[in-house]
Order: sequence, then structure tokens, then C-alpha cells
Amino acid sequence: MEEMFFVELKISISRERDTGMKRSAIAGGLSPLGNEIVLSLEGGPKSLSDLRASISAKDTSILHAIKRLESENLIRRDIITHSYALTNIGHVYAVMLNRLSKASNVLRELKDFWLQHDLSGIPEYLLLEIGALNDSTIVRSSTFDLDVIYTRFLESLKSSKRIDGLSPVFHTDFVGAVAEVLGKGARVRLVVTKEVLDRTKEEVKLRDLVKYVKRVFIDRNLEIYILEDLKVALMVTENFLSLGLFTLDGHYDTGVDLMSSHPQALEWGERLFDYYRGISRKIKFTPIS
Repeated sequence: MEEMFFVELKISISRERDTGMKRSAIAGGLSPLGNEIVLSLEGGPKSLSDLRASISAKDTSILHAIKRLESENLIRRDIITHSYALTNIGHVYAVMLNRLSKASNVLRELKDFWLQHDLSGIPEYLLLEIGALNDSTIVRSSTFDLDVIYTRFLESLKSSKRIDGLSPVFHTDFVGAVAEVLGKGARVRLVVTKEVLDRTKEEVKLRDLVKYVKRVFIDRNLEIYILEDLKVALMVTENFLSLGLFTLDGHYDTGVDLMSSHPQALEWGERLFDYYRGISRKIKFTPIS
């Protein structure tokens, strides 16, 4: 898995005098020890003894790795303090290495979720940032509690002031929950399929929402967008993210959800919502007073 991500690390560092640009060796990935040194130095300059204390390796191995890192212009040695520090290029590499580490952890810890679901609904640039979901948990329904996912989902929804969602499936309770938070002054933006919108119209007329939004225009609080092909379910608020996907055979998986309250996950969710909002058609409402 790591080799796949290191393909992205195509940073050309050194130049050949007569033949032009030469591809840097780090494009194929450093050694594990080299990576450890880079990550250790991300916290600030360190002497050889400091590196030895933070890395479990012999001095000879550390020095050999340091020599390569210096040749790649990733670290430099201060001749006065005899300490080692990252160069600007080394700092960029450390940032990318951290992203790789988090992404690898997400793919490893939540491997069943990724392997068993259709990921085509997540744009590639957000797949590359999947490390943002590092602190997420998988919530599964069980024989003893079939509604554990939706119960937790609704509880978080009803206490939110800002809700952005992607909804390729319909649930009656969701309509009531949205109306309830609108009545409390929350801002709600939803991207839904035409089928979900039509089913919603059967359950509640827009006029019925007047008692919740009172003396404000409904489109100041509620925005609805239509998109024909929606392969991901998402709800992201100011403090909660819920992500649901379709199975590989094309059915929405109501029994498994990825949930998180970590700020980076929330930001990732907002970017996913913005992607779909940008390719959707907004429904216009008549002002209600």
C-alpha cells in the first residue's frame, strides 16, 4: 500500500550538469529508518544523541541514513551546534510522509469498510486526503439493535446548528428531524436524488414548514440541490460526520456507517459536500413570510 502512495512523491531535487533534470531517489521512497529520522526532525533540530534516543537504531545505521538524506537535500547539519535539521524540501517531504502515514492507518484499520464498498462516489483528490478520517470509527447495526446507526445519527443531527448532507436514500424520520432543526434556526443544505425529493414531497408539503421557519424566507435556512447520480451518503455538521456507501453490488449499506467528530474529518466531509453541491442543480423556493 505504501508503494502506491509514494508514486505521488515525484519531487525532483538534484540536477545533472550535462543531462538536465535527474529524478530523485526519494521518488521511490526512503528506507524506514530514513523516514523515522525525517519525522523525528519535524519536531525541530536534533543532535546525533537526540536522534539515537528517539530512534531505535545503531549510530552507524543512523549516520548512513543521514548521509543519504543530506545527499537528497532533505536535511542539513549545523556546523556550530552539530545538530541536524530539515531543509525546506525535507519539511515538504515530512508533510507528505505524515499524510501517507495517516492514510495507511485509515486503510489498514478500516480495511473491511473500504474493501466491501463502492468508492467511486468519492473524488480522487479526496481519496488522496483520506488520512483526514484517521480518528473515525465504524458503527454497525446488529441483530439486537438494528437502528443503532440511525439512532446515533438522529441524536447528533437534532443538536446541530449547521447541516450539510448528501442523501441518495429516503428515511421518514429524517424529514421530521430536518424540520425540527429548521425550527431552531439551523441552516440546512441537502443534495438529494430526484427519487428522494419526490418521496419527500409525498410525506410533507413545503407549506407545512412555515410553522418551523416562521417569519424568514425558507431558502435562507434550507437549500436543496438535485443530482441524478449519487453514490455516497453524507451528513456533516459543526461537530459530527457520518459517511455511508453502497456495496459493490450496488445496494446502499444501511448496516454500516463511518462516523467521526475530529476537525480534520469534518473538513474532509465539507469538501466532499462542496464537490457534489458544485455539480448539482439548486431547487428554488418561493419566499414565505
